[in-house]
Amino acid sequence: MAQIDTTLLLERLTEVVAQERRAILAGQLQDMEDLVERKSDLVARIADRNDVDRDAFEILHAQFSRNQQLLESAMSGVRGVADRMKALRSAQETLTVYDGKGRAQRFPTGETPKLMRRA
Repeated sequence: MAQIDTTLLLERLTEVVAQERRAILAGQLQDMEDLVERKSDLVARIADRNDVDRDAFEILHAQFSRNQQLLESAMSGVRGVADRMKALRSAQETLTVYDGKGRAQRFPTGETPKLMRRA
C-alpha cells in the first residue's frame, strides 16, 4: 500500500513539475507561487518515505533542473527589460551630447512626457 501511495505522490509531483514548465514557457510567472507550494509539499511528503523509486526520482531531478534553467532564463529576460526601461526613462529625462573632444555633456529635458507619439 505504501508503494502505491508513493507512486501516486510521484505522479502528482511529475504533473506539478510539468505544469510549472508550461507556466514558465507561457510567461505565467504569477502561477509560480502556487506551483512551488504544491511542489514543496509533495517533495516533503515523498522525502519521508523509504520506498521511493530511485529511477523515477532521478527523472524528476532532471525535470527540476530543466525548469530551474528555464526560470533563470526568464528572470534574466525580465531583468533585461527592466534595464532597458530604465535606460529609456533616463533618455527621456536627460539629453546627452558630445563636444569635439568626445566629452559628454548632459542637459535635463524637463518633465517626463506623459504620452509619446510615434510617426
